[in-house]
Parts: sequence; structure tokens; C-alpha cells
Amino acid sequence: MEWKKVDKPPSSEFLQFRKDGKWLRDHYGEVKAQYPDLWIGVFHEKVVGASPDYRTLFKELKAKGYNLGNVYFDHVQIDAYPRIGGSSIRWLDEVEAEETQ
Repeated sequence: MEWKKVDKPPSSEFLQFRKDGKWLRDHYGEVKAQYPDLWIGVFHEKVVGASPDYRTLFKELKAKGYNLGNVYFDHVQIDAYPRIGGSSIRWLDEVEAEETQ
């Protein structure tokens, strides 16, 4: 596989998504105290929703008008560090597939 260089700078949405992930890492202790064992959505460096079920959280934030692709999702683990990664895309696809059925 050959990689191609991209001369285009990252989008503002991508940069904000990264800032939201960094914000979560920096404030994980506070977030863990407020939202233990819950799924959370972070947007513009604040928690905008929380639920024990990620599907419910996605539906609630979508109903509020959030573009879910721009919200940073994570599960607040009580005895662990945050899992920083893009795995929420898979769950988002599952929820959207259910809505079309």
C-alpha cells in the first residue's frame, strides 16, 4: 500500500474533536466522579449528555440537534483510564442501522 501526502490542513471539526478528547483526558477524574459507569458525549470541551446505554445517549443527542460525528463519546470506567479511540463510530453505525429498519 502506498500512502499519499495530503496537503489539506485538518478541518476545524477534526481539531475540535481532538481538543474534546484531550479535555476528557485532562478532566477524567472530575468526569469519573460525576458520571461513573456511564456513556458520555463531549462537545466543545464539556459533557453534553450521559446515559448507561450508548444507544440511548446517541438518540438523545441526535434529538437535541448534535451532529454525532462531531461528538466525542466514551464510557466512563470506574477503575480505569479512559479508552481514547474512535470505536464509537461502530456503535453509531449500529444505532443508525436500527433507525432505518
